[in-house]
Amino acid sequence: MQHLKRHPWTIVWAITTAALAIALVGQTASLRTRHSAEAEGLHFTWRFHPKSIQRARDKAHHVVLVTVLSAERMEDLAYPVAGEPNGVVRLPAQRAT
Repeated sequence: MQHLKRHPWTIVWAITTAALAIALVGQTASLRTRHSAEAEGLHFTWRFHPKSIQRARDKAHHVVLVTVLSAERMEDLAYPVAGEPNGVVRLPAQRAT
């Protein structure tokens, strides 16, 4: 206790540090909860909505040109989602070669 009597700001520093640590833990928990809820709902918003292929190309970091020789239907991609019919969301899929 002698050390604390010589440095009264030590208590203030310790309380401030503890308060900031608690706030950081609370914020991290809040963000994780919010992000997991958004992922479950599969709601995404895109900022860029190109009106043409040229605008999309100008925005892209990489451009890959391919020729599709064939496309065949694959098994649907199925994701369990509460509240949906049969509890599943199905997305049709194709394999392109």
